Amino acid sequence: MSKHTSGPWETSNRFDIYSESGYFIGCTCGNLTLPKSVELIDEANAKLIAAAPELLEACKEALDFLRICAINNLVNRQLKEAIEKAEGEK
Repeated sequence: MSKHTSGPWETSNRFDIYSESGYFIGCTCGNLTLPKSVELIDEANAKLIAAAPELLEACKEALDFLRICAINNLVNRQLKEAIEKAEGEK
């Protein structure tokens, strides 16, 4: 069972992240007076975080596909470790 808020998530005001039901997930930065370069990094981080549920699901699907194809390589291990980390198992 997932220990995180289910997706999809989206960004609001470039920095705040909300679930589809409007639940506040978090923010990457609360200070909007940052230099433009830092602001762009925070916006990119917010977008990456908002994509997390879809990325996790894609990792699970890819790992299942590789297992069905009996492919066992570095990619399998990386996917498995990333999934475990995302789900708090590692």
